[in-house]
Amino acid sequence: MLRPATSSKMLWTHVLLLCAAAGKALTAAAPTPLEPYALTPLPLGTITATPHSWLSLALNKSATGFAGASGTFYRYTASTPWTGGPDSHEYSELHESAPYWLNYIVPLAWTTQSPALQEQAHAFVAHLLATQAEDGWLGPETTRQTRGLWARALLILGLSQYVDANANTDRAAEVVTALHRFARLANAMLKRKFEGLLPDAKFNDTFDPWGFGTRRAHELAFGLQWLYEHHPRGAEVQLRETMALCFDAATAAGTDWRTFFVPGAFPTSTEGVPGTFTHGVNIAQAFRYMATLYRATPDARLIVQTRDAAEMVFTHHGSPAGTIIADEHLGGRSPARGSETCMAVESAFSLSYLYRLFAERSYADRAERALFNAVPAALGGDGWSHQYVQQVNQPWSRNLTGTPYYNVNSAGNVFGLEPNFPCCTVNHPQAWPKYVAGSYATRGNDTVVAALLGPTRLAATTLRNGATVSITADTRYPFGDTITYRVHTTLPIKFAVRIPAWCTAPTLNARPATPDAVTGLATTRVPAGSSTLTLHLPAAIRIETRNTTSDTISVHRGALMYALDLGAVTATSAAPRNWSSPHDVLPASEVRAETRDWEIAPVDEGAWRVTVDPETLVFRSREEGGVDGGEGVGGVWERETTPVWMEGWGCNVAEEDWGVWEGTAAVPPRVSKCGEKVAVRFFPYGAAKLRMGEVPRVRLA
Repeated sequence: MLRPATSSKMLWTHVLLLCAAAGKALTAAAPTPLEPYALTPLPLGTITATPHSWLSLALNKSATGFAGASGTFYRYTASTPWTGGPDSHEYSELHESAPYWLNYIVPLAWTTQSPALQEQAHAFVAHLLATQAEDGWLGPETTRQTRGLWARALLILGLSQYVDANANTDRAAEVVTALHRFARLANAMLKRKFEGLLPDAKFNDTFDPWGFGTRRAHELAFGLQWLYEHHPRGAEVQLRETMALCFDAATAAGTDWRTFFVPGAFPTSTEGVPGTFTHGVNIAQAFRYMATLYRATPDARLIVQTRDAAEMVFTHHGSPAGTIIADEHLGGRSPARGSETCMAVESAFSLSYLYRLFAERSYADRAERALFNAVPAALGGDGWSHQYVQQVNQPWSRNLTGTPYYNVNSAGNVFGLEPNFPCCTVNHPQAWPKYVAGSYATRGNDTVVAALLGPTRLAATTLRNGATVSITADTRYPFGDTITYRVHTTLPIKFAVRIPAWCTAPTLNARPATPDAVTGLATTRVPAGSSTLTLHLPAAIRIETRNTTSDTISVHRGALMYALDLGAVTATSAAPRNWSSPHDVLPASEVRAETRDWEIAPVDEGAWRVTVDPETLVFRSREEGGVDGGEGVGGVWERETTPVWMEGWGCNVAEEDWGVWEGTAAVPPRVSKCGEKVAVRFFPYGAAKLRMGEVPRVRLA
């Protein structure tokens, strides 16, 4: 695998030259293999959560909560045109709700091994196959004007996982046949001036008024690569041509991401926002644009630009919780602006994919930061609610008196059913199951890789050297520093575990573990039989400066970010409101008793005005071994039951020195005078539904 160290500043003009040549190169290429993953993914269902772990609890909450039930009652997934019926609902012309649902219900069903959820997936797929159009189209649309390809890209993501989970079955073979029929149609459509991606006013096309399809054109190529690689059926040349047409469509529409992720074009502030490329969820998905192209046309400059894209985004618009600050469009580094929940889950998926493809440690480290901070912060502890946007500094979760967001309603940070656009409602449940599914991989003939760390279990898997391997990871990680791997193998193998960059003195079975500088992998030999490997990842409190002008900081330890706790809260709930008409309550037929819109406020309304001396912070933890599914009913992602926290000292800031902006806490000021000294407590960011994640620094000594 090429990992050139050459600066992208010297290469970016050369990268732009690829724009014109990419399509020709893809089309002309012989049916040769795609550039392989550095770490080979494993089939869905091979990996599950370790029983009785916090992760098992989180998955079960999702499976028995909204995610598992939405297909039975939620109008955009239970009464969708995709499944027929007289009262079908869609929230946009994109017709993406059911494909989003399939993209999460399949991994959730097979990582939890839930027969009930698997049956939901089987029923949807059976209906989809039974209603495939004669020309190969998959979906409810019947006219050129309504047939958009973007939702089909999501559909293929869900179906590819379904086939992997049901390998060697008649139904899986039927799905592959249907996908080939669709792929032939997509090829013909794209040859007609990119029909299905690029709307043509001459034909009164209505399938994509906002241009999401061309900005996400690589997603269709991404799915077709799976078909090409695993089930080509002699159609390699046509599939490669169709992939090329996807990228050609992006170029024709002026949405080729290689022209954006370059110095001078990428916005390092909010100046020039919004723009063609500044939609946050598009960016989270576009992390895979150059990588997807790289697999078909391997050019080392695409590796460099992928790396630079992540660096640009997280440097200039990154949240310390691991997601992107963008309330629809990029928002700089302001802790008052919103981060859409879709961005957290899409960023985590993209970054974990990039680690498997390139085996560069920074991608996995960033994926874990999003998974263990931004993702749980956006989810209600009841398993039935989520936020549309979260804020790094979030003293209230309610219908704000102002609108601090670019294009989100004032109730966007409420925990509810559909607090804003429903895309997050039908997309957010993919996070936990895809984290599980990507936690192990293989490398070469005889190596199992622990790529994403946590309490996961690898079922019996046969490597190329003939060894059958099973692994169980017992751990509190990311709440604890130790992971115990119990490995059983029929032949000698190698076991490689990723050491996060924040850990500088790891040990494996009490001996120093030396990770590779690029991959982060520490590799050890494991003999045939049963072995126990104990990985220790000692972590120190880390302080990251967020704003040098105001001297604000965020607090971290290990993979977790910590946020200032605001003390006792009051929580009130109401019937869910309609996202498209916030003054109207949804009818009883479209909700469940569990679906409520929750507003949360601190008892002390001024508790957020605090500056902190980070030198006083001390890490606290409940006794090791205490996380068996969570510390009590709420689990590890609730402030009352989380097993770790920090304590320290700070002081109050006067109201006149730190005010309110647009109904939320203003950007933290530089504090020149300290008020009353107060004890402070920091909880994991994901457990602190009200919090201050970026606080002014003070030195009390």
